[in-house]
Amino acid sequence: MSKRQGVAGLACIAAAMIAVGCGSDSNSGTSSASTPLKDQNAVIVHFGGSVGNAVEQAFGNPVAKATGMKITYDAPTDYAKLQTQVETGNVSWTVLEADPWWALQQCGKLLSPIPASVRTAEKIDPKYAAGACSVPGGTWSFNVAYDPKFAADPPTGWADFFNTKKYPGKRALWGSYAVNGALEGALLADGVAPDKLYPLDLDRAIKKLDTIKSDTTFFDTTAQVEQLMQNRQITMAITAGNQAGFSGGFNPVWNQSLESWDAYIVPKGANLTAATPILKNILTASAQTKFTSLIPFGGTLKTPLPPPTGVSKQFASWSSVLPAHREGAIPLDQEYYAKNYDTVNSRWTSFVQG
Repeated sequence: MSKRQGVAGLACIAAAMIAVGCGSDSNSGTSSASTPLKDQNAVIVHFGGSVGNAVEQAFGNPVAKATGMKITYDAPTDYAKLQTQVETGNVSWTVLEADPWWALQQCGKLLSPIPASVRTAEKIDPKYAAGACSVPGGTWSFNVAYDPKFAADPPTGWADFFNTKKYPGKRALWGSYAVNGALEGALLADGVAPDKLYPLDLDRAIKKLDTIKSDTTFFDTTAQVEQLMQNRQITMAITAGNQAGFSGGFNPVWNQSLESWDAYIVPKGANLTAATPILKNILTASAQTKFTSLIPFGGTLKTPLPPPTGVSKQFASWSSVLPAHREGAIPLDQEYYAKNYDTVNSRWTSFVQG
């Protein structure tokens, strides 16, 4: 499924990377301006799994090949470990895949601002510009995912997730992570208009979710929900479908999908010289085109990416690149979660454990 555009294009990117790699920003982390890129080391941290593989092949490996820089990988992203590295002054990670709300919350605290010259290297769609401390690398969404046995009369929206009479069977929700689409989905199913979702009415959302709790299985990782779908232990799920849904064999509902994206961040004290060419590559159409051919995410640039080719029908059905899948998508309010995560997480945890 790998797609990479032209050797000539890669050479041009390499030249641009080398040009920016000699810069420094005394407020943004450690710089090694006198050291050529081929002598630099970088560690990219991602969430793991199939997404991590795509990050490595599209965002990291081409930079190593073009510049001679040594790039290694770690997984999964761990905010507590990042905090420890920054607070002890022992930062070993260079660029991390992260949640946009967390990047907003920690900008200027645990994270270094990314120079404007990097963030404007390509024309970023302003919908995905989460503050000064991240660059957006790929969009994804929370969707209702359903067993293909319902394909003759498929669910068409969030209300169907709660309709256990028409669509019987166990539901699956991401129990260990509060920003999981379930609260927004419950409110949409209960009649809340998309432009009235925030601030979230947590009482109303939990009340709606209580109506299906006895039919709900909670999962902790995307790998677990993939297994639940593959083994047909559930009939519907709310999941980050681009990561799990297509490989789990379930079908997506795109009506009012809840859109988010991955933010790429640099810890305070990290080597910004090594981080810069990686960040700049993430913001190129060629890198994002490769990325979205490996995993069914969408692009974050103003210029639309081409649809993936040579992929399976199931992959295409989950792809966020396709315009029909992006129409009507509802963006998660990253500012809301940055300010209110602790409250939301507390209520969600009480619901799951209660």
